[in-house]
Amino acid sequence: MNSNRIFLDTNILIYLLEGDEELREILEDKIWYISFLTEIELLLKPNISDTETKAIKALIQECFVIEMNSAIKEIAIISGQKHRLKPVDCIIYASASYLAIPFVTADKVFKRLTKDDTQILLYEVD
Repeated sequence: MNSNRIFLDTNILIYLLEGDEELREILEDKIWYISFLTEIELLLKPNISDTETKAIKALIQECFVIEMNSAIKEIAIISGQKHRLKPVDCIIYASASYLAIPFVTADKVFKRLTKDDTQILLYEVD
């Protein structure tokens, strides 16, 4: 496993957009990957301003965006059946699993998956 690459959940990008400097420092020397769904979720925020859209797009430019493929789809289905996750969560998690890189999230629902092969790093907000 390449410890320099990490997969970020949507909530992690939200914290970065909100200015979480501690989180940015933690992630500073890493190569960031996100799901195409994260990009969609961020850009579909209700009442999003032009300034917010530009900030989101700039942050997304710092990431490698992973598109859906048949392997990710299969992992998502298996993890969804096994752990009863929401479809969006299944696809985002499956993307990290497909790449075999650590998955950083603040969503406690992923604690259930800690016995799976994908390393889950739970970021806890004060």
